[in-house]
Amino acid sequence: MSLSVWHLLLVFSLPLVACAEVAAYTIKDSGVPASSDGAVIWLDNQRVLFYRLKVVEKNEGITLESLVWDAATGSVGPYPPLQGTAKICVHGDFISYIRRKPGTEKEWLLVYGKVHDGQIVEEQVRSLPNQYQVHPFSCRYYDVPPPWVVKGREIAPLLEEHGYLDWGPSVGSVDREESSKNTPLTLYHPGAAGGVQLSIGRQQVRTYGLSYGPFRKAYLISSVRYRDPVTGVVQHVEGSWPKGKSLPVWWLTPEGKTTEVEIPYAPFMSRGYRQFLAVKEGIFVRSNALAVGGGAGDAGGYLVQEGTIRKLITGLLHNPAISPDGCKVAFVHDPYDTEFPKDRAGRITVKAIDLCEGGRYAQ
Repeated sequence: MSLSVWHLLLVFSLPLVACAEVAAYTIKDSGVPASSDGAVIWLDNQRVLFYRLKVVEKNEGITLESLVWDAATGSVGPYPPLQGTAKICVHGDFISYIRRKPGTEKEWLLVYGKVHDGQIVEEQVRSLPNQYQVHPFSCRYYDVPPPWVVKGREIAPLLEEHGYLDWGPSVGSVDREESSKNTPLTLYHPGAAGGVQLSIGRQQVRTYGLSYGPFRKAYLISSVRYRDPVTGVVQHVEGSWPKGKSLPVWWLTPEGKTTEVEIPYAPFMSRGYRQFLAVKEGIFVRSNALAVGGGAGDAGGYLVQEGTIRKLITGLLHNPAISPDGCKVAFVHDPYDTEFPKDRAGRITVKAIDLCEGGRYAQ
């Protein structure tokens, strides 16, 4: 082949390489080592709260220190208002947390507040009840039995104004044959006499792992067990999904309308833990499908859009959180590319991906 032809091929190949690089989603890195033991929380659509390990000099112990990363400016720093707090929970601009009562070691205070431009305005501070339950979506505390606690029933709460999902009798309250039936879930609205029966079987999903997308005004419910569409038989093995079989998830509106989405089979479904989160651009999937012989394998973060699965990042993702507008996902990222964690400890950081960039993705 002549030199001119080689030159021509090189000229035409350069834009292709450039396009491939531009096509990848932008992955922002806080650059600060983070702990997977602490939560990742969006304070708003720009700021992310996370934790790192901190050595306490007095007793040479180790504790978690909260930091706030501004994903827009790149700045990272301590956040004094939340130092010494626990159980931080954010819903929209509402925030709740507990902190020790000054001068005591065992007494705690419950704080309700609002988040404005990354700053917390405390609106209510009171003693933490001795017994309480925290709503997983609204972040509010209950010192009396909340509406979603029904004796002898398996229940998953939705937002207070939406009600709760009923899986049926609790395991142990009925015989084994009865509890193994794939009876439909029922949605109960606040104050309603009867419930709305859904097209989702209780054996296919679990009471934990529901994801709410306020930007879609719907809940995302994912399958943990495969149901044969012909025989109706539900397999009892969780984790491994049958090869070649699509995995169904459901969007559930507060009114009780369900929309089933079939996610095509992908290698990450063959093993390990999976988590499905509602995002504005589709469904974000976190997979812990590490390689059998070692290494990251198929573990990582994926975006599901209109029947297409796109891998965005490889490695272990801890505590993924979705921004209030549904566009960004933040998580503690472990590249899992060395045999020992200590050899990559400095590279285990909080990262964020903007999923609303316009359909660009990494090959």
